[in-house]
Amino acid sequence: MTILRRLQETTPKMVPEQQNAMTPQEAAKYIGVSEATLRLWRSRGEGPRYFRAGEKLVRYRRSDLDAWIETRLSRVPCEADCEIIPVSSSSNPFPQPNLTHVLCTT
Repeated sequence: MTILRRLQETTPKMVPEQQNAMTPQEAAKYIGVSEATLRLWRSRGEGPRYFRAGEKLVRYRRSDLDAWIETRLSRVPCEADCEIIPVSSSSNPFPQPNLTHVLCTT
């Protein structure tokens, strides 16, 4: 039996989630923060879900990162329920070009 065949037989099979798991570096880049921020969040029990693949090996599933991002999205009011009101320079002591207020009923 060749060494390669023996390795293939003795190496545990990885499930698709493990194969698609992201390193902290990849996860940080994916969500736009630093690795240090992810590490801090893990120590505080905050941030996206992660798992340990071994004693020290931290990994993130893309689905968990996407779910975490979804929870962080701000709610944008529906334009149909809002009225854009231009601010006149006479009512504003610090006039700015194209300044408007958005009045929403919801």
